[in-house]
Amino acid sequence: MKNFLKNYLTPDEQKILIFVMIFGFLGISLKFWGIKIHDINKSIDTLDVSTDYHIKVDLQSADIKTLTSVPGIGIKKATDIVKFRKENGFKSKSDLMKIKGIGKKTYKKIETYFVDFGYDKDEGGNEYLKPTQNTKLQEKIKKIDINTANYDELLSLKGIGPKKANDIMALRKKLGGKFKNIDELTKIKGIGKKTVEKLKKYIILGN
Repeated sequence: MKNFLKNYLTPDEQKILIFVMIFGFLGISLKFWGIKIHDINKSIDTLDVSTDYHIKVDLQSADIKTLTSVPGIGIKKATDIVKFRKENGFKSKSDLMKIKGIGKKTYKKIETYFVDFGYDKDEGGNEYLKPTQNTKLQEKIKKIDINTANYDELLSLKGIGPKKANDIMALRKKLGGKFKNIDELTKIKGIGKKTVEKLKKYIILGN
């Protein structure tokens, strides 16, 4: 390859020119990459990393593993929450304070991690659970309090006929006027564990 510079520059001048070109190229490269890094840092700085983002948990369906993802909820409390839900049902997330070990202070710390929900009444005065974002529940579900339900209300429960309705009231009276646990219904002939599991969706235990 011919060296066209030898007609215009001395060997020493040619070396100087080469060094200048190399340093100039490096300078342009650093400037280019410096801008890119600056832009990336600028983008990162615009993120509000101080904001506490978390997925909200649905008390109506969350399992023990999901519940333990909430700060302050260990295996014991998660187990107690699931047990309370099976036996009583949640009317709202504030019912968490009915669980041993969850007082007002603890509730204030954890309540933001749970989906808001509650009960409402239809035009006929019947109570139903308002569906939440995380539930597949789309229909209005009437909840019957088996500690106060009368004969007609018990008859409205799927699978409960006249005889079983009378048996439920008789057993309730025998137990001192109150069921302490929904599973006590299995003491009634014809009501097994499978039936109780189906009924839990529609019944609660009032105070």
